[in-house]
Amino acid sequence: MVNLREREELTTIEEILSKRKLIVIVYPNLKNIAGTRVMSDKVASFFELQNVTVLNIADLLGGFEASEITVNALDGRANQMANRMLAEHLFQNHFERFSGDSVYRRIRWCCRQFDPNVSSEAQKTR
Repeated sequence: MVNLREREELTTIEEILSKRKLIVIVYPNLKNIAGTRVMSDKVASFFELQNVTVLNIADLLGGFEASEITVNALDGRANQMANRMLAEHLFQNHFERFSGDSVYRRIRWCCRQFDPNVSSEAQKTR
């Protein structure tokens, strides 16, 4: 996690990008995506201005009710469905070209673990 008040930490971002692809994932308050959208958009905009790939979760989950994407009424963290949607989005948009890579295989395996359409026995064999 980067403290945005210490922005000088981000001035060497070109060094990072020359070796790896940096993807910043911005989470709004999942209990109130619309109400915190302005803040998450500001964070996303900052990184976009640095030529960093950004995924604003508000774009991905904005059409859902909080009860559909959070663990429960007392826990506002992303639930399995929300995390699966994020994993699938990352895979399809950023990692698919690495299909022979072991990281790719681990991402696909993790995505399958949360597939509600596959029995637990079938998941073990994938």
